[in-house]
Formats: sequence, structure tokens, C-alpha cells
Amino acid sequence: MRKILLDLCIEQVQLSGKPGVNFLLFTWKIIIDKYKEKTGRQHSKKQLRNQLDAMKRLYNAWVILCGQTGIGQNDATHTITMEPERWEAYLQTHKYAKPFMTKSLPFPDEMTFLFDGISVTGAAKWAPTVGSVLEDLLGNTHSSYNLSDNIEIPSSNVTQPHNETQQKAGEEVDDMELMENIQ
Repeated sequence: MRKILLDLCIEQVQLSGKPGVNFLLFTWKIIIDKYKEKTGRQHSKKQLRNQLDAMKRLYNAWVILCGQTGIGQNDATHTITMEPERWEAYLQTHKYAKPFMTKSLPFPDEMTFLFDGISVTGAAKWAPTVGSVLEDLLGNTHSSYNLSDNIEIPSSNVTQPHNETQQKAGEEVDDMELMENIQ
């Protein structure tokens, strides 16, 4: 039945030309009606949405898992192979990956079509502890440019309008006062 739902969603994405599964209400009505026609079961939008969300979590867990280094994949069963200790440690922080200890991702082509590119997997994340954005973007390609050089940026002649949220010289503004002035 999950395959039927995935196929119906793919059909609607192809008809609308919009990626993702955030459908309009009339699109959901079409999916619900066709789902009932194909399965004989009546489900609400919320029920079908919950099934899609669960499949998206599985897909995200699979993508993150497959991105790990030092893991193997069984070509016959299409499952991930890791030492039991590593699985245990991995599952401490990735609970949705547990089914993949013994099973592969169901309907990988359909899930990739629906969820790839709209799912947050952390593959393109950056945090201040990683380094600087400039260093990450430039890498070693601009070795003649020293990122630690102090660069003076000329001040603009554009004046900003003064408002209550701006701090006056020598005066401290706390967070609460700032928030009150914004509201």
C-alpha cells in the first residue's frame, strides 16, 4: 500500500511539475480518491500524510547511513553491513536507521524521486566550529589570499535613521528592552 501511495504522489508531482509532497488541498483529494479506488480503503489526508512523513524519515535515515565511511553494502540483499558495536553506537544518535540493520530501503527509486533534494540530511551543513565559510568556499584554490589579513572596509556615507532600538553612546541595551522596542 505504501507503493501505491508513492506512485500516486509521483503522478501528482509529474502533473504539477513541482517537486516535493506539499500538495494543495485539491491534489490531496485526488490522491485520497485514487488511493481508495486502488486499495478499497478510505484514509484521511492526515493518515496519508503521516505515511509519507514516515517514509521520508526512513529515506533520510538511509541517505545519512549510506554517507558514512567505512561501511559495507551486501549486494545480494542491498543492506548495510557494519560491526555490531558500530551499529549500536550509530543507533544511539540515528534511531530511524534501525530497520536497516536487516532490511534495505523499500522502494528506493520512488522515494528518491519524491524526497531527494527536499530532505534535510546534513550533507551541506556548516557550523562555526567547522572553520570559516570563506575558507570552506575558497579551500586551497586561493593560497595567495591570506584570510587572516585585516581588511579595511571603507565606511559608507549613507546614514541610518535613528530609532529607539539603537544603542546610544555609552548606554547598554539589554535583550528584553530590545525585544520590547521591536514589538
